[in-house]
Amino acid sequence: MSGRRRHRRTAVGEATAPAERLTLTIDTLGAQGEGIARRGADLVFVPLTVPGEQVTVDIVGRGPGGLKGRLVEVMAAGSDRIEPPCPHYGTCGGCALQHLAPAPYAAWKRDQVITALAQRGLSEVKVGSPIIIPPGRRRRTAFIVERVDGRIIAGYSARASHRVVDIERCLLLTPALDQLRDALRRFAGTWLKEGERWRVHATESEGGLDVVIAAGRQKSGGLAIAARRQLAGFADEADLARLSWQNSETDPPEPIIVRRMPQLMLGGVAVELPPGGFLQPSAEGEAILGDLAVEGIGKAKRVADLFAGIGTLSLRLAAVTKVSAIDSDPRLIAALAKAAGAVGFSGRVETEVRDLDRRPLAGDELEPFSAVVFDPPRAGARAQAEALARTESVERVVAVSCNPATFARDARILVDGGFRPIRVVPVDQFTYAAHVEIVGQFRRV
Repeated sequence: MSGRRRHRRTAVGEATAPAERLTLTIDTLGAQGEGIARRGADLVFVPLTVPGEQVTVDIVGRGPGGLKGRLVEVMAAGSDRIEPPCPHYGTCGGCALQHLAPAPYAAWKRDQVITALAQRGLSEVKVGSPIIIPPGRRRRTAFIVERVDGRIIAGYSARASHRVVDIERCLLLTPALDQLRDALRRFAGTWLKEGERWRVHATESEGGLDVVIAAGRQKSGGLAIAARRQLAGFADEADLARLSWQNSETDPPEPIIVRRMPQLMLGGVAVELPPGGFLQPSAEGEAILGDLAVEGIGKAKRVADLFAGIGTLSLRLAAVTKVSAIDSDPRLIAALAKAAGAVGFSGRVETEVRDLDRRPLAGDELEPFSAVVFDPPRAGARAQAEALARTESVERVVAVSCNPATFARDARILVDGGFRPIRVVPVDQFTYAAHVEIVGQFRRV
């Protein structure tokens, strides 16, 4: 792209009366995918830019790390810039890096892991090339559906705003998920009043789409028979596998109609997904994580799979060894136990409901295991890593994480406890986003 070509971008939700307008040169990319420039002693963070660009920026505030800039115009484009493929790019807040060419994009994802490790004194750890999951593979999402000025819109939050961008097509989603918005708009038109909003969680399963409509009401209460019939009619029209209703944020999802049981194939085993249950963003990414976990445990005769969820890794591990699967969500553990029993894995998969943040597996409890796998939420597994560092019975650890910072913190704990990183692999399931999944294989030295 010619450096003389100018690009105008208008961000959404920022101040309309900027304190200052500047022309800056972008030096690098930050942890959230934003370009970083300097204005004197200050860093200026400018979304939608790439290194080497000369840009016009409005300063719209100050954040924890420096000044917040809103891109006005790209005066001279950087060599890493490409034309974003999505027409909603720049207004929709769902993607941060569609404008970055593939090679520097992959390098940036890898650098997030390298930088996080270096900040913990682990700069000698070798990080492999990222495995990139292409667009169109994401099998779960959360739409916002609302009525505004008499019109039903369905999409995602705008960049730096609570306003919703009405999305006609999302390049990230599987076709079935992407087409759901049209049916949601039609149905919401018969239900939502002006200013009302739903958050719709949707997952593509083997049986079809599993949908939870979260109404976001402040008070809980049952649905009338007429409302239930209306919801069931929508499920028929949209050919949903299951439709559930969540009346308030404190209520669990209530299945309204189950036309086909939503199932997932995990390591060749069919697992029934509880309404709203967590799973990996893509089937391809999930398989890669499973393969790396199996590789990382070596020939361990018994493995603990911690933060096991629905059995994403447990059922793959059970094909080669005995597994104790532990998670705090009883619904997910019940689904895993049922699936394991149905295929004769009862003797190979033991399950337990347990809050591992408050009560990590420790001391004598770790003695039966020669390998441990953990895949915690973004906050990481600090307490569990500390318990592993204190034991000598566990020879191998596989750490899976969606947060480079907490992965590096937990890796530092393991290294200080006598483990050595053998392999660290970024897995990019979050296409165009600032997030990255990581699998680290560790061995006690």
